[in-house]
Amino acid sequence: KLLCSYLSGTNSLKEKILDISGTTLTAGSEVTVDASASSTIPFVQMKGISSTKAVITFLSSTGIATRLQSISGSVPTPTGSVLSIVMPGNFVSSQFGFCLLSASRLLIMKSVDRTRGCIVVYLLDVSGTSPVLLTSKNLTVDFNAAETHITAAKIDTNRVYMTYTSPYSGGVDSVVITVTNDDRILFENVTENVMPHNLFVPSGSVVSSFPDCEPLDSSHVLQLARNSAGNITSKIIEIAA
Repeated sequence: KLLCSYLSGTNSLKEKILDISGTTLTAGSEVTVDASASSTIPFVQMKGISSTKAVITFLSSTGIATRLQSISGSVPTPTGSVLSIVMPGNFVSSQFGFCLLSASRLLIMKSVDRTRGCIVVYLLDVSGTSPVLLTSKNLTVDFNAAETHITAAKIDTNRVYMTYTSPYSGGVDSVVITVTNDDRILFENVTENVMPHNLFVPSGSVVSSFPDCEPLDSSHVLQLARNSAGNITSKIIEIAA
């Protein structure tokens, strides 16, 4: 089974279960992800927590919203209530990071336009039927928040590798985020220019190098980005223990 989500009509975020049988996909019934937090912004992230539960996070008109979904057969159903987080500073529409650490913890990473560009990292409890905000922490990165691209990869149940850039940054940067057992957020190994910007798109371009990352094991991550020719380039990053 696959869970897919998409914009349909005005301010309406929908979802469906796709059943996979051999080479055939069969779509289930269309369901509204959340009726109270409308969205016209096509930035959506989702993850299966178990075979019967999923979490969806999306940008609303004022901030970032998260809703848990129950899955029965081929029909998803929103559970509990939506968690809508109003961003500090000026809200901007841009790609955000999203990483499920465990069946009970979710990290969301979103850029925000303040006096200087920041990334706010939110830790959510998703163990029940409604998501609960546990804590948040700011990482000041001093770049153009409006066109920031953030992705993240789970290293283990307590650590996440986050990579990010914007058209006006010096390159693709990265940081290791640690979530302690008492739900504190720590930033470690902040690295600037893990992939220099001059290898990709010109500084000030409205198009960034769209970094991405995939975990290889508990100490290595595959870092990817688009180069100036529009091709994908990659390198392996070793994560200190």
